[in-house]
Amino acid sequence: MTAASAGRTPAPGRKVDAPPAPSGKAEPPPPGDAGMLDAAFGPATAHWFSRVFAAPTPVQVQGWSHITRGAHALLIAPTGSGKTLAAFLWCLD
Repeated sequence: MTAASAGRTPAPGRKVDAPPAPSGKAEPPPPGDAGMLDAAFGPATAHWFSRVFAAPTPVQVQGWSHITRGAHALLIAPTGSGKTLAAFLWCLD
């Protein structure tokens, strides 16, 4: 997976290099950290994901660490690895 920062404006409520939002979301932990879901998503989304999936896939963890910072990311992984969910779950949150 490759990611490069660009001058993209983050979505409303998402700020790059800013203090945590009022919802209490902090900067996402490094890939592989067990708190990734709680830090990257709101409580309802994190709870749903935890009930439906045993754990995020490596491409999801790596993608979310860039996406939640507002960076562009190109996710390259085999079919069925969770790329689409990695990209759209953050948008739906």
